[in-house]
Amino acid sequence: MSIYQRSFLHGIGRVFSLPRLSLPLIVTLGLTLAAVLSVIAIVSVLLFQPLPGIKDEENLHSFSMRLKISDSLQVSYFNWRRMAAFERSFADLGQWGAIRADDAQVQINDVVYPVTYYDASSNILDVLGTSLITGQGTSKTAPEKSIWISHSLWQQAFAGRESALGETIIVGDKSYLLAGVIEDISAVASDEAILAQQIWLITEPEKLLAQEDVGSIDGSVSQLLLRSETGELPTEQMLTDWFDNYLSATFDDPQLIAFVTSKPLVIEQSRYRDSLVRESKTLVLILFAAVIGLLVMASLNLLNLFIAHYQGRSKEFAIQLSLGASLARLRTMIILENLPSFVFAAIFGLLVAGWALRGLPVIAGETLPLLDALALDMMTVMMAFIIVICLAVIFSLVALIDVNQQALNDTLNSSGKGMAAQSNQGLSRVLMILQLSLATVLLTGSVMLAKQSYDVVYQPLGYQLNNSYEISWEYGDEDWLAALGEFEQYAGSEYQQLRIDLKTAISQLLPGSEVVVTNSSPLSSQIDINVMMDPQRSEQVLFLSREFSANYFSAFDIEFLAGKGPSQQQIAANEQVVVIDERMAKKLFPGLAYQEVIGKTLTPGLAENARPNVIIGIVANTLARTGSLDEFTFPAIYATVGGVNSRLRLTVLMPEGESLEPGDIELPLKQMFPRLIDLRLQSLADRWDEQTQEQRISLAVILTMTGLTLFLAVIGVGGLTQLTTNQKRYELAVRMATGAKQSSLLKIIFKEALWMLIAGLSLGFMLSVFGYTQVKEQVSMMPGFDWNTVLLLDLGLIAVVLMAVALPAWRIIKADPMQALREL
Repeated sequence: MSIYQRSFLHGIGRVFSLPRLSLPLIVTLGLTLAAVLSVIAIVSVLLFQPLPGIKDEENLHSFSMRLKISDSLQVSYFNWRRMAAFERSFADLGQWGAIRADDAQVQINDVVYPVTYYDASSNILDVLGTSLITGQGTSKTAPEKSIWISHSLWQQAFAGRESALGETIIVGDKSYLLAGVIEDISAVASDEAILAQQIWLITEPEKLLAQEDVGSIDGSVSQLLLRSETGELPTEQMLTDWFDNYLSATFDDPQLIAFVTSKPLVIEQSRYRDSLVRESKTLVLILFAAVIGLLVMASLNLLNLFIAHYQGRSKEFAIQLSLGASLARLRTMIILENLPSFVFAAIFGLLVAGWALRGLPVIAGETLPLLDALALDMMTVMMAFIIVICLAVIFSLVALIDVNQQALNDTLNSSGKGMAAQSNQGLSRVLMILQLSLATVLLTGSVMLAKQSYDVVYQPLGYQLNNSYEISWEYGDEDWLAALGEFEQYAGSEYQQLRIDLKTAISQLLPGSEVVVTNSSPLSSQIDINVMMDPQRSEQVLFLSREFSANYFSAFDIEFLAGKGPSQQQIAANEQVVVIDERMAKKLFPGLAYQEVIGKTLTPGLAENARPNVIIGIVANTLARTGSLDEFTFPAIYATVGGVNSRLRLTVLMPEGESLEPGDIELPLKQMFPRLIDLRLQSLADRWDEQTQEQRISLAVILTMTGLTLFLAVIGVGGLTQLTTNQKRYELAVRMATGAKQSSLLKIIFKEALWMLIAGLSLGFMLSVFGYTQVKEQVSMMPGFDWNTVLLLDLGLIAVVLMAVALPAWRIIKADPMQALREL
């Protein structure tokens, strides 16, 4: 057996016989490597692997045309009718299509399945290049009564039977006939997680050209898709000209045209993949840089550990060199000796990465696209072993970087007292300075992001969620829905009576509950933005339109700054009264005290028949949606109901400690109100969880990385202190034996550590300020640089590092000096 084989076998045995060296290596390197491999797998899927379900993606382009309503809100101008008009204007460039994803539930053979719901144009299969597995294509005549499902749903619900075609599938309370099966497709932009179980409902935009465009901007079609074989694309000027021509040719309302043209038009066109991963790409690249930083920090920690280990074997190396071994042969043996531990670390990292990638779709939800395609592919496995082999070589070479014949002979000829302290000390300290600098850079970015996520998640809402549930129904009869909306005054209308009857029925079914009859809860799933004129400045003002009731403000503890809410008598008498929030008061009446605003009038809306309303109250600002610091911060007007929405909604406040389930009320309400269908129920607490999920996940990930960074910094500093203090045990023992106090010895150790701390934090601070500023210019999602946060971070890091120095140093200093002298 050759000496190299023996070295390799010795390395395998050392994994188990020397756990103080092998265990930190396998665990620390394996975990950080798992993070790197997970991000590599994400990058591979997002940027390089073919998009599942999309053919010839290089010929597929995305176009969006959005109105910039505010700095934080842009709404697509396209709907299905406008898409048809657009397609007619640019039909010579290729095939145009659109697809929108949402979540839904379907009922098949009395079994309910959660699904991803695609609303798509009739030519979508040709545009995307998605395969039809069986049945009729989506371009069939009159597709509005038909439905298409994905291969996964076909297998799950029908066991892949061809005979399933023509069977009934219920969506909500509407029935559709199964027309075909389409391959699973996940490469679609969505605010919700894309499930493998999917349904497709088809729209024929060209049929909508005969309908009138009422001018609403609802963003029902977020982007248009173009499959262009020639590569010829419309220019931005062509798109702008189409927009201007469509406005002038379609609408004659000057106020509507003035409103639309007053908002900046944002036009974007890109390749389909770029539009799909645009926001995620930046996030993943930042995450990749962060995990690489953690890997470097872990490597620096382990490198100091290796240096300490091989310094303890200096006499062994001296003997081998004296017997004729060359330095090249010695280093090769050390590489082979270390290789098994690094291979075990790679295997451990791959196992952890595989587990993490399987759980990532559950954890991340809709924060990243294409999560269902994540897996450890061959490229990721190869990268794992390439990384660990490179680290094994680097570690082995650096650990023996100052090994030479003369130094080892000196070690062999001496007693060893004090000699180890002179070997590799400069290298270890430089590595520690680099580690502290890198820790400062990583912590600066992570703490800034953590503070932003925390502010978003726990920002004040302006109201209490309490134990409340929003209940909604769909109208089963479209003619009935139209009839309910035909009222001049809400009070006394059939619509009001329906809501009163619902309130009475629910109150009887749920004793002790309080029913709030408004079309939306304070924390909304949908936002209604309207526009009015500011008479003092003759400018348009965007506002959130909210409905009030007699108990709305008290039920959710919304604070009144002046005035009061409406009484039941005012609502019953159809009085034209409104309540505004603080933002609207400051917008319309700057300089006036809130009490002076009470009694003044405003006219919400731009309609010619809009009537002035008297302001009877001013409430504190509230958030209609959460999940962002600057989203939907429009002024609000609370008024009586203005019309009938597509779904009937009300909110129920349950007594504390009691929950509400659909089964508690669904059957009796269905018997009393058979024309109301598709009951849905959601607690406002669950809605808050849903809207803040992305930020809470980000906060958890950032805090985990922050903790790991601090842990690696503490371990590195503590390990180096342990090493240097151990190497000075003889010197420290002599000083103590000659009368030195323990406190003075601790000051010596602190003095040596202090310059490393100052150098590392200073370098890290400069890199943080410069680097963060540069990154902020490129990445809009990064928060502004906060000097107070950085100061607190540095003070905290100093305290943690000093603690990491003091604990191992004190443990050695307080030992019996005579025992140390005898051991040395």
